[in-house]
Amino acid sequence: MGGRFLIVTIRIIWASALISLLLLLLAAISLIIYHIVIVSRACRRALSSNINRSDECFKAGNGLSLEDLEKLPCFEFSTPDDERVSAMNCAVCLESFELGDLCRLLPLCRHSFHAYCADCWLVRNPVCPICRSSSGHRRGGDEVGMSYD
Repeated sequence: MGGRFLIVTIRIIWASALISLLLLLLAAISLIIYHIVIVSRACRRALSSNINRSDECFKAGNGLSLEDLEKLPCFEFSTPDDERVSAMNCAVCLESFELGDLCRLLPLCRHSFHAYCADCWLVRNPVCPICRSSSGHRRGGDEVGMSYD
């Protein structure tokens, strides 16, 4: 009778261990699926908010016209020692400049930004985001003291 009780007890322990292991595995799979759903929703929101921001970016403001923006110098970022870049980060988006980035240089103060960031800023504000000096153009296309030393 004692041996039979021992066998039943061992089987109960093995069954409960197996059930516990399966429940743990099920919980881990549930957490992974939940994480994937949350991340995909966040990515979708970020993508849609970037699209909305880009649509609103070039709405007319008190800044420069699109024609004036095209007159400002642009260049492709080539090296970390590029003398046209006043800092290693864009002051508008706070991202680092990377090789191949299209950058815009404000001629009066010589500050540089990602072209897209500068354009979004300058459509709304006609001044440099760093030093608040004139961007080099007045509304309507008149140049103001442009110098390209």
